[in-house]
Amino acid sequence: MTKQFCLVMLLLFCGVTNASTLVDALFGQKPNIDIRLSPDGNAYLISSVSVAQSRVDVYDSASQSVKYTVDLASVFDENTLLRDIKWLDNQYIATVLIDKEEVESTLLERNSQTRLVIIDVNASADSPIIYEVSTPGRLIEAAPQQAGIFYFSRTSRKSKVYKIEVEKLLKVGQKRSKLTRVDGGQFVAKNVVVEIDGFAIRWFFESSGRPEAVVYFAGDGDMQLALLQQEEQSATYAIEVLKTWDESAVNFEQNAQEDTQEADKQLLLLPIAKVADERTFYAIDFHADDALNLFKVDYETDQYETVYSSDGVPIKDLIFSADKEAIGVVVVEEGMYKERYFDRQPLRNVSQRLEFVRDQSVNAQTSLVYREAHNEPGSFWLEQQQAQPVEVLRHYSKVPEPFSSRQIVDKLLVNGAQIPYILTLPEGATDNSPAPLILMPHGGPFDVFDTPYFDPITQFFAANGYAVLRVNFQGSGGYGLAHRDAGKKQWGKNMLLEIFAATQKVQALAYINAKNTCVVGMSYGGYASLMLALKHPDLFACAVSIAGVTDVNLFLKGAYINTSQQRWLKEYVGDPYDDYDELYAISPLYQIEQLRVPLLLIHGAKDERVSVEHAFRLKLIMEQTDVAFEWELFEEADHHFAEDDQRVRLFQRVLSYVNEQLAGSQ
Repeated sequence: MTKQFCLVMLLLFCGVTNASTLVDALFGQKPNIDIRLSPDGNAYLISSVSVAQSRVDVYDSASQSVKYTVDLASVFDENTLLRDIKWLDNQYIATVLIDKEEVESTLLERNSQTRLVIIDVNASADSPIIYEVSTPGRLIEAAPQQAGIFYFSRTSRKSKVYKIEVEKLLKVGQKRSKLTRVDGGQFVAKNVVVEIDGFAIRWFFESSGRPEAVVYFAGDGDMQLALLQQEEQSATYAIEVLKTWDESAVNFEQNAQEDTQEADKQLLLLPIAKVADERTFYAIDFHADDALNLFKVDYETDQYETVYSSDGVPIKDLIFSADKEAIGVVVVEEGMYKERYFDRQPLRNVSQRLEFVRDQSVNAQTSLVYREAHNEPGSFWLEQQQAQPVEVLRHYSKVPEPFSSRQIVDKLLVNGAQIPYILTLPEGATDNSPAPLILMPHGGPFDVFDTPYFDPITQFFAANGYAVLRVNFQGSGGYGLAHRDAGKKQWGKNMLLEIFAATQKVQALAYINAKNTCVVGMSYGGYASLMLALKHPDLFACAVSIAGVTDVNLFLKGAYINTSQQRWLKEYVGDPYDDYDELYAISPLYQIEQLRVPLLLIHGAKDERVSVEHAFRLKLIMEQTDVAFEWELFEEADHHFAEDDQRVRLFQRVLSYVNEQLAGSQ
């Protein structure tokens, strides 16, 4: 019996108990959580959003003890989801609530239905005091210089911003009478701060509470970005139009129906937030089906740069630091709002680590610092003057300590292109005790990318004794448009070649057990797993395809792909009519009888991205051949296996299969 075999068997039997605990810690029920510091720094709130609740807890900064708590889903109804939350001042918290059905609305949010409620955190939690704004509109900004005051916009042919007092609003559950005035009768002319002739889409305010810009539809249908300059000794504002988009450019329904590729290529960069520079804004491209890229635009010169590229999930909002710099985005993933932070220079010189101020008190004496590393889940630390930092929130609360894995970030040259890859090594991987390897191609494949920060799937496998290789092949996001666009029509060609080359390089390392390698992937990664196992059977001891494409032509004709997406797919993947033979040749379905590597095939029956038909067709053919495979259908799962219990079951199944196959490969 070889030393390598003993190591694998040790992993198989000793890792079972740990794996069961760990899979729940990483993939079990965990609410979407966020944190905000009060203006004076004496308190912080933690919001927890899950399928069952939208909970807000307020903590005392000095003692970290809970001083107030409320579950908004129980106050309103179970379909209520917390969309946004912020401190208005040290007493009041403003929360924007949205129905779960409205989650997918875009940043423009012209038609989304939200409700604004204000929570008094000085009230008793047993008898909560919650105010609600009944008038349709939107919270624009708090008034930091005036307690209990905020700005609220109403939009119509003449759009206005009102100054509203919290305590004049009606309370939730308050009895109405004939004398009761809606919202305390505050939507009147004397409370108007600024108004424009046009349908306002978004207002921009300075931190002092002064309006400084607005995006609106003018009477002729054109969209305009205007700067607002308050006239001396007057409450009125002069308007300076900075940018105009004609009606045809911002006709979203018409553009969606256009059958020309040229329309797709023209960026429509509309501002969503202001930066410190007077004429520069953060913007997204509204010609895209989903907001996947964030830009910074100088509208005076029309110069722009890409600030952030999302890995396949739409951007819904921005996250700002205490100095009003954008430091991250809010995305919708698995039907929930989640935060993603930019790759910024750390506050302290720590390699491959995020560490920056997420929030800060007005006097800058108290800060919330965000930390994340490849082996440490994201966490928030309260830092106060002359006191040791205290951890107050962790994204994976059941993971008490950093993982003991090591990480190598490197590149290799493939056909003249630099291909980045990330290798994560388990504890104990040495030349004398090489680790089995899991190759894990990412999904997408376009715009998605693997980062050097915390990834729960990678750490799950590493904690169970496996090295994990992830490759940012051409087509991946995060490395510039040239790297992304080099992946055009390389779905089954250079993308696979680059993953193969990185795998060969890593397998040659002394601390990697090359004979014990399994390829595991989801979505495009599932497709890549199938194709790599077919093309290079000597490289792998097993393969796992989860929600993978098996017939590229079938995928391109998917029932849920709209006209605009079809045009994009033709450009980046291929035309299922003109390129039928070429796409047929790169589809694993039509060559699966040649597979000599054991395969685990998993799919969700409710997958609307890659139809379960892909898996059924592959299974049918494999049943008529000598291919060694196992099959599992998740009856209630979608493409992302979004429910917590589904992900727990999924990764328990995958780990068990890989353990068995790699133990048997010796």
